[in-house]
Amino acid sequence: MSSQYPVPKWIEQLHAGKEEAYRILFDEYYQMLGVFAMKYVKDKEVAEDIVQDLMTLLWEKDTYFDSISAFHSFIYLFIRNRSINHLKH
Repeated sequence: MSSQYPVPKWIEQLHAGKEEAYRILFDEYYQMLGVFAMKYVKDKEVAEDIVQDLMTLLWEKDTYFDSISAFHSFIYLFIRNRSINHLKH
């Protein structure tokens, strides 16, 4: 499926396991996702752990995104779901 918003090159490189792409991911999203997680869990350490889980998943797993919106949906849903799961336990 084609998208009007193509995947940025660094996301394609992340899929290929390029370390520089992971650095861009971390620099661009880590703090923003931590703030997002904090809205749910209200604990900075827990929020950081949740974001780190996402970063690890994206580094270790063979993930593919066909658009930037699919990437954004994935990362925000991951953070939201992990945060809610944390609150349930």
